[in-house]
Amino acid sequence: MSELRWHPFLEQWVITATHRQDRTFLPPADYCPLCPTRPGGFPTEVPEPTYDIVVFENKFPSLQAAPPEPAVAATSLSPVEPAKGVCEVVVYSPRHEDALASMPLERIQHLARVWKDRYLELGARDFVRYVFIFENRGEAVGVTLHHPHGQIYAFPFIPPLIEKELAASRRFHAENGRCLMCASLAEEIRDGRRIVLEGERFVAWVPFHARWPYEVTLASRAHQISMEEWNAADMEDLAAVLKGLLQKYDALFAKPFPYIMVVHQAPTDGEDHRHAHLHFEFYTPQRAPDRLKFLAGVESGAGNFINDKLAEESAAELRRVGPASVAAVRAADEAGRERAPAGIGGGMGHDPAAPRPASSMADALRTAFGPGGTAVTAFAPGRVNLIGEHTDYNDGFVLPMAIEDGIEMAARSRAGREIRAHAVDLGETVAFSLEQPIRPDPTHPWSNYIRGVLWALSRAGVALGGMDLAFGGTLPQGAGLSSSAALQVATALTARALLRFTMDVPRLARICQESENELVGVKVGIMDPFVSLAAREGHALFLDCRSLAFEQVPLALGDHVVAICYSGVKHALVASEYNVRRRQCAAGVEVLRTHDPRIRALRDASLEALEACRAELDPVVYRRCRHVVTENARVLESKSALRTGDLRRFGELMDASHASLRDDYQVSCAEIDLLVDLARQSQGVLGARITGGGFGGCTVNLVARGAVESFRKEVLGEYRRRTGLDGWVFVSEAADGASTAGEVG
Repeated sequence: MSELRWHPFLEQWVITATHRQDRTFLPPADYCPLCPTRPGGFPTEVPEPTYDIVVFENKFPSLQAAPPEPAVAATSLSPVEPAKGVCEVVVYSPRHEDALASMPLERIQHLARVWKDRYLELGARDFVRYVFIFENRGEAVGVTLHHPHGQIYAFPFIPPLIEKELAASRRFHAENGRCLMCASLAEEIRDGRRIVLEGERFVAWVPFHARWPYEVTLASRAHQISMEEWNAADMEDLAAVLKGLLQKYDALFAKPFPYIMVVHQAPTDGEDHRHAHLHFEFYTPQRAPDRLKFLAGVESGAGNFINDKLAEESAAELRRVGPASVAAVRAADEAGRERAPAGIGGGMGHDPAAPRPASSMADALRTAFGPGGTAVTAFAPGRVNLIGEHTDYNDGFVLPMAIEDGIEMAARSRAGREIRAHAVDLGETVAFSLEQPIRPDPTHPWSNYIRGVLWALSRAGVALGGMDLAFGGTLPQGAGLSSSAALQVATALTARALLRFTMDVPRLARICQESENELVGVKVGIMDPFVSLAAREGHALFLDCRSLAFEQVPLALGDHVVAICYSGVKHALVASEYNVRRRQCAAGVEVLRTHDPRIRALRDASLEALEACRAELDPVVYRRCRHVVTENARVLESKSALRTGDLRRFGELMDASHASLRDDYQVSCAEIDLLVDLARQSQGVLGARITGGGFGGCTVNLVARGAVESFRKEVLGEYRRRTGLDGWVFVSEAADGASTAGEVG
């Protein structure tokens, strides 16, 4: 039921929509109604395996094209009308983890065309007086579906805030013969202190009268009253300014930034609105990294905003982070089309099976920082986890292997207390002083892995000195192959060689883990750095993540190989629910411990003990715990199967692991599930599962050696047909762990 009730004191309509109480609320990714419907999967609002941009009517609308009659009769004091209108959902991307800030400019331009189309089509309906386009991002502003999307409300009236804004613009235009927004923008450009980002046609700034700490207005330089006046050049520039602004928001506190984005433009009521000026407004409750602004007594009860920050300070902070210019936004986008966004070890579109460049990192070091001194070099491999996912931070068991690709680093000592680091694949350089506390850099997140290792070494008592470092490699970031741990390990080894301190493998691995836990902010386990340091050629590494005791398990696969398949979906652990999973596991342990005080971690729990506590556990926490307990058992059985050469049983355990990660731990995604399903249908495949932290990345497959090419062709071909994504497959032998290569003059 939805209806319009008149508020006689404020002289505005209030929409009452009781059925919205039942709308979808924070579903797990596997049951997201905005994702494509995958074969055999949960039926979503989009009955297609993939799409570009989708628009459909909201299933829980506040306004309806054919609304029911009001529940109560109107009176002279309390008018009531049917809530006639249209509510649409605009889904920006088929990828659940996408955001406007990370989308290609071409997609944002296409979204602008969709907005224009919907404004014109909805505005042409005789009962629609105003088309309101908006997006809510983040739970802090009340988002209940995290899939990237916006909404459109086609109102039968002009909303009160916009009506008030239009009235002020109309009066200014009548008195001054010019547009209020044009005058305001001209004043902002002259002043300059509140400008955030400028394009050729659009400008973003923090308004002088900002009500929210980081409120931004984005408007066209030319006087345009609505989207109807947009041309291709307008939408191209809008996309670049919009993306750059949102990247600045995300860089401000080094995490996804919550915001409300709204579009104000001319009504569609047929009246003269030459005084209106199309613009976007952004409101955010995030006033500090760990603090939100709420609308309390004065704002809600008196209608007066109280802003905790000066607009000039907010603008200066936003200017300092993210892309420095619209040209930088376009350059990064262009590079992303040539090779998908570069990571800390190579481009996302890079195939690790491709040969490494012949030029050495020592040469890259000299190119970046000039000649002089001798350099040490280190190579740290990535890893693929054969089985044992999300068990390491639960004191459990894991069974990974190092792969042949990784991160290569060259480093040399330098006078003074400054660290300079150059990312060859990104073409970026950072510098920071050891005289100051080492802190994260949100504008160069790759550098935080280097900063973190040096921070952890210093905390462990190592006397640090100035260094120059250059690194690159063939590990794509976000593919689940542990590029971050490889960079940390390479940093730790070069530092050990240059600073000449003694530290064994378990302690070095702890240093790398602590750096990511504490400085980067992801509560990872010990597995990734440990296997990168301790792996042996031809073996998998069985690791007890509590005691750090490990065994080298011969990987005698006979006529089978380990094939790694990349989905083309980048995962981002810092922005994912990785830390949430860890807290859920800890919550389960607290309940289990009340029954058996010997249980310190899920590694100590049996399935029987978990079942005995099931009634006391939140259902989600129970499923998380069930995955970890059963996954530990699968790792132990997998070790035995590999030692006895029972590859068929090992493949079955891989399949069971994926099902558990998909259903109980819920860290898979539609694209990964499709890759696993396609692999299982391919001849010669004994097992397939997601590997790595989840939410994208890679699958690991046990494939007959003679079937690799047909596997590559069949699986990738069908995957591209269904998703439009280009993946890749490469085969890797189990490789040696990290090493230093001595000094290079």
